[in-house]
Amino acid sequence: AGNKGGMYDRIFVESVLKACIADGVDGTEFKVFSTYIQQVQTDTALIDAMLVEYVNFAYEQDQILPEEFYELIGKKIDIGKMDWMYQQLYLDYYKDKKENLSDRCKGRIEKIKDHQVVQTDHVLPVLFQYLDVIKLPKYLCARTFIEFRAKSGQTVIFHFMDGTSAAWKEEVMKELLPGYYVFSASIFDHELNDHYVTIEGEERRYRDQVVVTDHLKYCKGSRFYELNELIRHQQDGKLQMMMEEYAAKTMMVQFIKPMTEE
Repeated sequence: AGNKGGMYDRIFVESVLKACIADGVDGTEFKVFSTYIQQVQTDTALIDAMLVEYVNFAYEQDQILPEEFYELIGKKIDIGKMDWMYQQLYLDYYKDKKENLSDRCKGRIEKIKDHQVVQTDHVLPVLFQYLDVIKLPKYLCARTFIEFRAKSGQTVIFHFMDGTSAAWKEEVMKELLPGYYVFSASIFDHELNDHYVTIEGEERRYRDQVVVTDHLKYCKGSRFYELNELIRHQQDGKLQMMMEEYAAKTMMVQFIKPMTEE
């Protein structure tokens, strides 16, 4: 009788979850879902369908769900399901818990990093929140990241002005996630004298909503960092000294290169 009761309970819970999929989730039913996934007998397809609902809900409504949800995403990452949304939600959730990350979490973040750096040319800006946990190549740390949110499926253009020549440049931003547009490049300080974003078909220029971040302190020693410092100090007395240092470093590199290549 106990088994029969358990079966009826499971059928009832599954019908509740199916109704949630049909109507859309709002987070209140997560306890039911949480209890269900801990059962011995479950419907994998149903769990996957619920996960999709919760992923969309968490992203679109900017909601934080219980940790079990992120553990489910983590298990997907473990088996190589590297959906951008999974990566974004996982990184976003654990970024404030970096001090107490489990080895399993660190392994997943490392896996996300490898996927973004090696397999794609686009990196989610939130990955840089983990620079004290993971190592990123200096060329990536030399990039400035521009973020902008708008309706999905639009052509969003980033405009920026070179302070030296007063010439404007423009770049089309990539929609990495629905409504989330990102552009990244190695941009010298003087090239961001002024900037704004436009959306194709609109007259308006967006300035306040544009998020600009750089991580230059993590690429010290790189050629870009040295050149950027030279340009920044053009106006002060340090310039001559810095140019001499840069020239000396460059000469050393050229001198050492043949030795290391033998």
